[in-house]
Amino acid sequence: MDLTGNIGHMYLQAAAQHRDVSAFVLDQSRVSYGMMEELVFSFALRLRERGIDQSSLVAISTGHFSVAVAAHQAIALLGASWVNATREALANEAFPITQLLHDGTKPMPSAINVIEIDPSWAKMPETVMASGQISFSGHASDDDIWMYAQSSGTTGIPKLIPLSYGLVRNRLECIINLNELRSKKVAASPPPLSQPGVFGALGAGLSGGTLVATHDPRVWAAEGVTAIVGTPLQHMKRLKGAPIPERKFKTINVGGAKASPKFIDFVSQYAERVFIGYGSTETGPVCRNEVKKGQNFDDLGKPHDFVQVEAVDEQERPVDTGSEGTIRIKSPFMADRYIYSQESTRSAFRNGWFYPGDTGVFDERGHLTITGRINDQVSIGGVKVNAVMIDNVTEQVPGVKEAMAFTLDIEGVGMESLVLMLCLEIGTDATNTANNVRKACRDKISSSLVPSAVYIVNEIPKSDRGKPLRKSGAAIVEGLEPV
Repeated sequence: MDLTGNIGHMYLQAAAQHRDVSAFVLDQSRVSYGMMEELVFSFALRLRERGIDQSSLVAISTGHFSVAVAAHQAIALLGASWVNATREALANEAFPITQLLHDGTKPMPSAINVIEIDPSWAKMPETVMASGQISFSGHASDDDIWMYAQSSGTTGIPKLIPLSYGLVRNRLECIINLNELRSKKVAASPPPLSQPGVFGALGAGLSGGTLVATHDPRVWAAEGVTAIVGTPLQHMKRLKGAPIPERKFKTINVGGAKASPKFIDFVSQYAERVFIGYGSTETGPVCRNEVKKGQNFDDLGKPHDFVQVEAVDEQERPVDTGSEGTIRIKSPFMADRYIYSQESTRSAFRNGWFYPGDTGVFDERGHLTITGRINDQVSIGGVKVNAVMIDNVTEQVPGVKEAMAFTLDIEGVGMESLVLMLCLEIGTDATNTANNVRKACRDKISSSLVPSAVYIVNEIPKSDRGKPLRKSGAAIVEGLEPV
């Protein structure tokens, strides 16, 4: 595969080499690369007829992987830009979206210059097929923006990240080589227009692999899936209650959020090997390490050879081995800014480095462990405390399913205290477990970090990617009696 040209041309080249291979296995059907080749051509022709060119920015709305890939690869052939048609992207009046492309599978989020996809788009126009002559100019420069990815980053506020044609092409080459996707069958849980969904589909597509885009593990087993990709929350949703296959899947690949020991134990029932990945929409892949039962599940391994990662102090000096510092990353296919967010850009992109908002430690082998996030540091009496560390210690207590540390003004006098929110296993005694949690915090962390209150809830509040929403804690426990 020649990974030097336009992304759309690259995809068509791969499709032509694997026409009889399934590109996608869906809930009720499968789509071959031959079908995808015709679909991409058809979409590109119809979009060009409707005025899409290198100056266009198209918002795409669909819930289907095959439609999503056909749409953004057609846009690549025309040298245009695209963005997932989320509510936040469409509501940004400064963002110059020119058309909205949708297929009706999701509620239409806007009426701005709508282009509706109908069943006729599945086939190329007969006039074009008769002529046999089809060509597309592609992008003008590798610096032109192909995709505006979306990330909440450290603040929880959606941000738009411009990814150029050249950056995306280079990142795809890296993903294909790292994950060894060639001729594999991959089950992917991310939504088709999310950054992981896009790169997962294209990584498989450019290497002739098959993306099994169904959430049913029984289909994965029947299809001979070799790798499963998703966040911890996505994996739990798909695998919880699913029968353990007679032959385990080869690998489960986890990214996007921290994985707990209980999670690793759970997914290890389904796969021969479990890998934890670390990276971001802004940087691409950074680390990937195999984790095993009984080992340090926080160990992310060494950063990839092409990435530079440092843990630094407040003066941005590298800290000693074993000391916690703020993580910063430098990557050859890293974004360099956010759109319409100058403050966030200044905070996250500095002097050629990206600061993801994580804190971490390097050991003597050069392996990285992420200890938490800067905004996971809660202030107790002026002392900053890593809330993730408290979560981890608490979740080792028998009977605790999940935990979230946060601060609360218990006395109502403006003084924040450390408190815990627990989700317990069925049949667990709440009082005894709360006492055991306090003892664990005292023995394993510090007597000054024993929680002032422990609340029992049915569910820990989390983001779509499975990250605890600590700022929501106070509102959730309002009116609850601590244990």
